[in-house]
Amino acid sequence: PCKTDTFTHTYTLIVNPDQTYIVKIDNEEVRAGNLIEDWDFLPPKQIPDPSLSKPEDWVDEREIEDPEASKPEDWDDVPAYIPDPEAEVPEDCDEELDGDWEAPQIPNPEYQGEWIHPMIPNPEYIGQWEHPLIDNPDFELDT
Repeated sequence: PCKTDTFTHTYTLIVNPDQTYIVKIDNEEVRAGNLIEDWDFLPPKQIPDPSLSKPEDWVDEREIEDPEASKPEDWDDVPAYIPDPEAEVPEDCDEELDGDWEAPQIPNPEYQGEWIHPMIPNPEYIGQWEHPLIDNPDFELDT
């Protein structure tokens, strides 16, 4: 975290032989940690096992569309907007000059939005597949 004021600041990074570090701003410690754990200097200690992959019959969809649910037949017949029933033709409206007057559109209180298929828990759900890890042959601790 940098200081973002208008003053000059002293930034200090201390790297120790045991792979730890300390960051100071104006001689106050603002961050400390382990270089190997906090930074990607080295390849990871473990990698996904390249000889394994998710089984083809693995089910990881938590929910599915309800097969018994169907969209009501008249769902799409309700428009999202309707002409304002309280609107009146303005006094200065000249249909010869302006064309046919149309009432302004307002949201339809009966409109329920787009139909969304209801979801149910998937009875075949196994869970999220986690790739098994193995020790990385390329990992070598830098000492």
